[in-house]
Amino acid sequence: MNRSIQVEGTFAVTKEDSRFRRFMTRGKAGVRGELFLLCFGYNVNKLHHKIQQG
Repeated sequence: MNRSIQVEGTFAVTKEDSRFRRFMTRGKAGVRGELFLLCFGYNVNKLHHKIQQG
């Protein structure tokens, strides 16, 4: 079965462009909150680029 490359691209952008390497918090609640902020930032950045390009 072929693997989808969509998810891998998202992780690559998160790691390289956002310079995200590891979670700074411990526990499920802290990691969940940090992941939420990371995903929110990714989506806002994506929206910003779409608005800029029309």
